[in-house]
Amino acid sequence: MTPTDLREIRSKLGLNQAGLAAVLGRHPQTISKWERGAEPIPETGELRLALAALLAGLEPVS
Repeated sequence: MTPTDLREIRSKLGLNQAGLAAVLGRHPQTISKWERGAEPIPETGELRLALAALLAGLEPVS
């Protein structure tokens, strides 16, 4: 996933960086770093499943 992909997904969800961070259990600064490309986005199945659940209108289980 690229920083642009993440930013587009977040935008489709209608969330700001802090909102996405809260849902994913991350710090807002982490989301910012991912979207700027300052830190690599982890290629974990957990992150992909959480984003897919959000896009499907479901609340991911933490």
